[in-house]
Amino acid sequence: MNNKPITYLILSLLSIGVAAYLYGVWIACSISWTPRDTPVSINSFLSSVVSSIAAVLATNLGAVLGISITKPQSPFGKLKNWTSFSLLANDGATIFQIIACFVYVLSLLAAAIVWVHTGFETESTKIISLIPEMTKSLVGVIIGVMAISLNVKPLANKA
Repeated sequence: MNNKPITYLILSLLSIGVAAYLYGVWIACSISWTPRDTPVSINSFLSSVVSSIAAVLATNLGAVLGISITKPQSPFGKLKNWTSFSLLANDGATIFQIIACFVYVLSLLAAAIVWVHTGFETESTKIISLIPEMTKSLVGVIIGVMAISLNVKPLANKA
């Protein structure tokens, strides 16, 4: 991008979004980690922010993984050639998309660790509902990666 003010605006909004997402995931994980006698809850606005941003991150992950596997010559498909230094020297959009994939997967993994720690608690008064939801999303991501990697095709409907 050549328009510096717009670039700064986009980077600022991106930073705010990522910070809000990570803050919400941290709050949900920290509240859910320790068993409590009182019902647990998270601010509904913060929960909506996490869910909404998670949807965007999931879409990004699907696009990046899909392109990486189906078009190995794309910048995403050439990850094996990247180092921590070359990652920062490449196209800005690609860098942010790759970083967003790691942020998303690591946040799902954090939620899964919390859910395992709680013994897969599902009662909404004992665990923040984002935790099981995010863990189920991680399972979906794993299944999706397996399906793409193994070149699994959906069964055709027989009429």
